Amino acid sequence: MNAITRLALVCLALLVMLPMGLPAQSGPGWELIRHPNNIDKIREQVTEFANQGKTPMGMSIVGDKVYILYVTGNKFKLDRWEINWYDSVDELRTGVTAKMNAGFMPVGLHNNGSQFFILYIKTAFKATHWRIVPSERTLESLQQAISDLTADYYVPMDLAAHGDNFYTLLVRIPTTTIKQWHIQTYEADNSAITPGINGMVSQGWSPWGMDFDGDKVRVLFVK
Repeated sequence: MNAITRLALVCLALLVMLPMGLPAQSGPGWELIRHPNNIDKIREQVTEFANQGKTPMGMSIVGDKVYILYVTGNKFKLDRWEINWYDSVDELRTGVTAKMNAGFMPVGLHNNGSQFFILYIKTAFKATHWRIVPSERTLESLQQAISDLTADYYVPMDLAAHGDNFYTLLVRIPTTTIKQWHIQTYEADNSAITPGINGMVSQGWSPWGMDFDGDKVRVLFVK
């Protein structure tokens, strides 16, 4: 992600309204947008979506594209958003904790093997703690790794695959009403993703995070 590793992205919602024509997939309550891997364009485009009441959540970086999953309907009353990156586990630990102390909540995760990228939002919803949990690269191992945390009000927010591992981002929200989570894998094309997510939405699930991985995309749902 060379284009945006030069600068942290920090934007206020309700700033600039710009015309947009982005490749998009969408359904009730969600949109998945492919952004160019460019600092200025991401700043403009994500802010434009925030102005429309869409909250950036999951994030995945594939070559020169940055995919962001948006929750629509102005559910979170977004105040600010940021994307920051960290070159080590120590930087990650210090940086995320500092952002949490400043009122931000980490909601998106990407790991390219040498850096962690975190998407933050600032809303009325507050989290008290955060964790990134590694597991073997199977959904069964992931479930086992986070089961004790989800029983203690931790909500899985996003996931990332790298090498032989999954990495799951969780935040602890004592007031959460989320009781269940589920990960579904689809072929990474519109004909599979859109009907797949909409089918889950029709069953009461909300798309919450996602990770593009080769010719597949994993989508995290909650309800």
